[in-house]
Amino acid sequence: TINFSEPVVITGATSYVNLTIGAAAKQAICATGTATSTTCTYTVTTGDLDVDGIANASPIVLAGATWQDVPGNNTVLTFTPPDTTSVLVDGTPPTITSITPPANNTYVEGDNVDFIVNFDENVDVVLTPRIAINLASGTVYANYLSGTGSSALTFRYIVALNDSDTDGMLLVSPLQLNTGTIKDIIGNNTVLTFALPNTTGLRVDAIYPTITSVAVPADT
Repeated sequence: TINFSEPVVITGATSYVNLTIGAAAKQAICATGTATSTTCTYTVTTGDLDVDGIANASPIVLAGATWQDVPGNNTVLTFTPPDTTSVLVDGTPPTITSITPPANNTYVEGDNVDFIVNFDENVDVVLTPRIAINLASGTVYANYLSGTGSSALTFRYIVALNDSDTDGMLLVSPLQLNTGTIKDIIGNNTVLTFALPNTTGLRVDAIYPTITSVAVPADT
């Protein structure tokens, strides 16, 4: 917010304040109108990052706009940059770095099959996101179980009767929010895509053996 010593008439929506966010040059576009102050705004975009404070530079750049008082005197555009060392920016979304599967095994009805989803920073979880898993018998889900506030979340699939897969469970990217959310502590939404882990050794056999017939001795 830029304050003036008297009302200033700003015309043209092209004036801006130069910013430095991280190592990148950005522009905060100034609002038009007549007032004793105006607001210049920059909207953070994905990938913006500044951990030690943004910087702003004098003078204001008109870029074709005009800043004058009511009688028509041009405004002095230089200013003393305020201290913005505590104005930080984090537009970098968390990402999934890996998924740790459980031990290779053949899992049966009632077994817990836990997958650890690892992120590059701590994340907070709301409700029950899930991972879809393709089995030969159909699609099942590993639902979020625990880990909010950390960089490792546990998702659990509980084997149900008649689930079956003989050549390995297949996880499906992206991770599904399922009306929930996964965000970092700043509020950036997580990138939900992930590299598929090796799950060829994770088999499922929850089909009970059945008696197909009973052989009797010869009639006599």
